[in-house]
Amino acid sequence: MELYKTNDELINSYIDPETGEIIEVKTSEEQAKELVIALVKKIKNLEAKHAVFKAEADRLKDEASYTKSSIDSAKNFLKEVLEMNDIKKHSDGVHTVTLRKPTPSLNVLDESEIPTDYFKETVKVSIDKKQLLNDMKDGKEVKGAKIEYKSGLLIK
Repeated sequence: MELYKTNDELINSYIDPETGEIIEVKTSEEQAKELVIALVKKIKNLEAKHAVFKAEADRLKDEASYTKSSIDSAKNFLKEVLEMNDIKKHSDGVHTVTLRKPTPSLNVLDESEIPTDYFKETVKVSIDKKQLLNDMKDGKEVKGAKIEYKSGLLIK
């Protein structure tokens, strides 16, 4: 998908073909502005392509979910047929279906009535990055962390 005609030749002239690394981009103001527009067009094309791929991935995810639901329904139907007709095992030479004995499963009706012996404690420790950043902005030095300033990019 291409919304804009891009000047890939110009863009690629600033990229080392062997390493893929950016070569020195210090150039005349006119060439720099031309490169900026070429890169913006390339980014816009890639964003449009990404949106199309994401939409298709979402559609396929929905289709997979629907198919999984259909499989579960068909399995439940098969199980009911076997149980209602007291069929424990059936084979047609290619496919074999066996109705297994039920395995025990637990249904907790009221958690407050369960003795504490059956509870387990889980603790998750994580860094409060917001608090750490605020403290460091206020001048507190903390080993193992540093404030970084990264420039942002706004494309309209």
